[in-house]
Amino acid sequence: MKSCLGAFGIYSVNTFHCQSADQQEMTDCENQYQVQLFAGHHYISIVNTTGTPVAQSASLLLARKLKELLPAEEGLIIPKEFGTSTYLLTGKLKFIQGELGLQNGLPDWSSYFEGLKKFNLWFRQNKSDSNNLRQALVTFDSPGDQDIFLHNASLVFTDKGWESKEDQAEKWVVKKIGEINIFIDVRY
Repeated sequence: MKSCLGAFGIYSVNTFHCQSADQQEMTDCENQYQVQLFAGHHYISIVNTTGTPVAQSASLLLARKLKELLPAEEGLIIPKEFGTSTYLLTGKLKFIQGELGLQNGLPDWSSYFEGLKKFNLWFRQNKSDSNNLRQALVTFDSPGDQDIFLHNASLVFTDKGWESKEDQAEKWVVKKIGEINIFIDVRY
């Protein structure tokens, strides 16, 4: 990939149903038929057709060997709003760029970005017994694009930033961070 962020973005939207993840200091997702790996500028997907323990072991061994052959990694810089650890990311944090990334990684938010071509979106979803929370950090191409997003999401300006209307099921709180960044908390 052209960048570390691009490789992580592809990895983050393609990993799910991991039986094991982020093992042996690798950012990886393993299941019966596939091993996916993120390392520096690289997204690697190894697929086996049988799903046998022997095929799984061979896929994991190949992933480790490929990681050893890759040039030294450029570090993934995670926004401070999401912590700083580059391990234990799989299934917890997504990075999405542009419309195609959004359609693959977070399609239920597509309408909020309608009319926008360039944006970066970091996204985390936490579920617990009593609370479901989505958090996002969005960087827009311009302040005007940010205004389009806020309008598309039907948010209302308050003394806290922007919030969802009272009759909406999801409760949004959006705070501006700098000129073209916003941080979003969504409780549902």
